[in-house]
Amino acid sequence: MFSTRPAMTRQEQVSFVRAICSRIAGEIVGRIEINDIPESWDGRQLRIFLSEEANRICDPRRYMLHSDMEAYYRDKANYGL
Repeated sequence: MFSTRPAMTRQEQVSFVRAICSRIAGEIVGRIEINDIPESWDGRQLRIFLSEEANRICDPRRYMLHSDMEAYYRDKANYGL
C-alpha cells in the first residue's frame, strides 16, 4: 500500500460518491425493470435491499486495511458524523 495515501480533491470526492450511488441505483433499477424484484415490495423492503446492495458494492473489508478503518472511525468521531 502507499506510505501516505493520495488525497482526493473535493470535486473528486463528489464525483466518486455520484459514481457509486449511480452504480447502486442502476443495478437496482435494472433488476426492477426485468422483474427480478418482487412487485409487492414497497419502500420498506426496497430500503433494506438498497442498504444491502450498497454494503455489497462498498464493502470496506475489500478496500481498506485495518489501520484505514481505525483512521476512518477516528475522523468520523472528530467531525461528529
